[in-house]
Amino acid sequence: MSGTAPIQVHHHAVFEHRVLARPGIYEDRLVITAPRLGTDPVDRYFRPSSRDVVASFPMEFMLRSRGWRTVGDVEYIAGRNCYRAPVEPVAGVVVPAQVVCADAQVRTVTHVTFRTGEPDRYVVQHGAEWIARDCAPSLRTCVHGEAAGHHATGNPVTACARKESVQEAGVFNDEGCVEAFDCVVQAANEAARLNAEEGVPGEEPPYTWLPICVEHAEQAADSCEACPQD
Repeated sequence: MSGTAPIQVHHHAVFEHRVLARPGIYEDRLVITAPRLGTDPVDRYFRPSSRDVVASFPMEFMLRSRGWRTVGDVEYIAGRNCYRAPVEPVAGVVVPAQVVCADAQVRTVTHVTFRTGEPDRYVVQHGAEWIARDCAPSLRTCVHGEAAGHHATGNPVTACARKESVQEAGVFNDEGCVEAFDCVVQAANEAARLNAEEGVPGEEPPYTWLPICVEHAEQAADSCEACPQD
């Protein structure tokens, strides 16, 4: 039986420089379209324009800040006084996008800021800023929709998918289980948070996450002292 080939979606960017928005106010305008998906813009970005020349061409700057990049030649269309180019999303940083920041919380990035001499920053919902290198794309989500923070150890997403529905996951230290969660990823993120608070680089982390034995609460499933061991 033959299958139907997926539609190839091609995106195009149209950039207009120093458009007169209202008396004395100029804008740079970027519009992304995907003709095969319809006529509505996939993304658009307006920002104040200036005669001052920045380090990079404003079109490239605006594409980057929205999570796009050119994949072909940039064409100048004289009649419309604009630039046009084929573009594609930058892998892992498609704005708006979800990222997991250093505190293990998932946030939605609305745009990216670039300032000379400063690290790139993600601007998230409600206006807060995070240094981009302290965040990671939220590509690892479990069956509960939870994203593993980039400081979480192991592969909690896979463990969450494999555990039994009634099984919990615990945060453990030398004294045993200190907290239990229905979701393995939540346990892994909490362990990472507690390890960050301890701040003991170069040593074995004091906190780890493990699935809990179904039959015996607060016992790690792979080393339960109350279960017969092979």
